[in-house]
Amino acid sequence: MVKTTWLKVWACMVMFVFAAGTISMPVGAMAQTHTTHRTVVKKKNFAQKHPTLTGVAAGVAAYKIAKKTGKNRAAVGKKKNFAQRHPVITGVATGMVVHKVAKDSGKHKK
Repeated sequence: MVKTTWLKVWACMVMFVFAAGTISMPVGAMAQTHTTHRTVVKKKNFAQKHPTLTGVAAGVAAYKIAKKTGKNRAAVGKKKNFAQRHPVITGVATGMVVHKVAKDSGKHKK
């Protein structure tokens, strides 16, 4: 039985790395554009190149984590939260949000 604390820590770290990668990329590109006065072609990261694949992977991971933590809580006798009671909805919603964020972060902002 996997402890839910490690799953939560792992999920938070994955979200932090993804957020840091998508946020830091445009800021650096904009700073370089203002200093050189040239149009800089921004290189897209993996999530920006493949938003559907990223969304599906995030949805499957959220589904599996919700299932596992729900089973662990049920085994201990604790009450499940919404995500643990409805892991499919959680996975689909997570996938949709990650897809939207990845797709929007790859667009050029004026």
